[in-house]
Amino acid sequence: MRYGILLLGALAIPAGAVAQEVERDIPKRYEVPRGMVLDVDAGEWKNPAPATAFAAFQEDPLVGEYAVIAVLRQTFEPWSREELDAFADVLVQSARDGSPLMAVRSFMALGHSAAVYDGMQDTPYAGATDAFIKLFESYEDRASDGAHEALGGIYHSGETGVEYVEALMESSPEPPPCQHSMMARDENGRVIREVDGTTVWTIPENPCPNETVWCLAVELIIDKGGPATFLRDHPKFELWQERCPYRYVRF
Repeated sequence: MRYGILLLGALAIPAGAVAQEVERDIPKRYEVPRGMVLDVDAGEWKNPAPATAFAAFQEDPLVGEYAVIAVLRQTFEPWSREELDAFADVLVQSARDGSPLMAVRSFMALGHSAAVYDGMQDTPYAGATDAFIKLFESYEDRASDGAHEALGGIYHSGETGVEYVEALMESSPEPPPCQHSMMARDENGRVIREVDGTTVWTIPENPCPNETVWCLAVELIIDKGGPATFLRDHPKFELWQERCPYRYVRF
């Protein structure tokens, strides 16, 4: 069965062709709730199911993401926790091994599935934290960029995610002392330069910054929206600032 996707105000429904195949009118695009999928064979807009939502997602990740979120948040109809968790596992795999676009949109769909906001009429997916934990723990290098993003997903998925990151900080070793690179100077204190004028830098044996899980966890806890919002009175702030890099979490 072929499925199309609702294109958020930009879907041009082939009225003539579809009308000839079925003896019914397809609702105009602005009459169809966002997140539904189009059964092209039947000529009908339908509530998304895990399989049809992911098919739409594969066809166009930027748009099919809404059908995926609608399933996880049970926007149109209920699904068992077992069915939702199995669907989330597919998204975790996509976020881990999919194309760059599929990986990003799978990650974002999991994040939006857990969102809590005023006036919501659907149900946040309760398994989002577990899904992000699976994604994070799938990385052998827990300080890699991918693991960093996944840890951000955990932290922002709810109170359980915050507790996971805080526990990870407490259980992870603090980064070792390190030294920052400095401009090389001669015995008179003058900066040493190459013949072409390039500054010579001294490279310490233990260069900063450290790329560690502890650094990532502390950053998430102290960063509330950029350097201006850092929790500078946090007991780990000074050590983090001295020994860790600042890598903004996209989430």
